[in-house]
Amino acid sequence: YAKFQLTDPSGSGQPIEVAYIKDQKGRLLGFDSFTKRENEGGDKKKAEEEDTGVDESESTTTSPSLANAANAGECTFHIVPNETTSIVAYAIYRGEKKENEDGGSSREDFLYHTREIPLPGAQK
Repeated sequence: YAKFQLTDPSGSGQPIEVAYIKDQKGRLLGFDSFTKRENEGGDKKKAEEEDTGVDESESTTTSPSLANAANAGECTFHIVPNETTSIVAYAIYRGEKKENEDGGSSREDFLYHTREIPLPGAQK
């Protein structure tokens, strides 16, 4: 699996919408959405744990860039043996909603991606 920050790494604090992993040929290997829902009981922490799969009491993380486990979400993906030689991870973060002059609104989301990551032992 790959870990992603649940808030925009640029510091805007905007939440992640989706994360996905593609291989060297652009094939989708994994996808996850991170839309938060408020439950009717008002237990926001519990609702966030259910949505992200991250328990705030857990403090371990596999990525040094994700120092706070409560701010990390996971995206599971599958590697195709003898075919997958590298991957690229993508994350889309929600943009701020802006009102238009015509009374409508729009939002510009932000896409981040890694460089191509070669897989150890994979043959090209």
